[in-house]
Amino acid sequence: MNNLAVLDLHPAGATVQEQGFDCSESSGATYAGRTYRPAGTTDGVMEFYHRTVPAAGWKLEHVDNRPVDPGEPMHIGSSRCYSKSTEGSTVFLTIWFPDDSGEDGNDPPGPGIRHFRLDVTAGRDGISTC
Repeated sequence: MNNLAVLDLHPAGATVQEQGFDCSESSGATYAGRTYRPAGTTDGVMEFYHRTVPAAGWKLEHVDNRPVDPGEPMHIGSSRCYSKSTEGSTVFLTIWFPDDSGEDGNDPPGPGIRHFRLDVTAGRDGISTC
């Protein structure tokens, strides 16, 4: 999971701030993720992923746990969930902007967003999601 190419897809100038991976012994679910500091705006980050992730074979599943509306603006704390079949398993990708502020997350982040995350998960039993 930690070697999936999608985890290394990022807009120009974005830098990795942290990365990690893990596996649950009880469920067999695996996880890997990256936190990036963007060089641009939220809109620029999402425009980049709106083009590159589907081109890499990922399907948009839902937006903020609601039916798909790819044009919906991103807010701090909001996410996009994608899926892709690979080696007989379905892998899920979440792209999101964590809320570090302790605020309610209803205001769109501006040019000064701190970071965004890419997380991938897959379950041994095929029952996994964003």
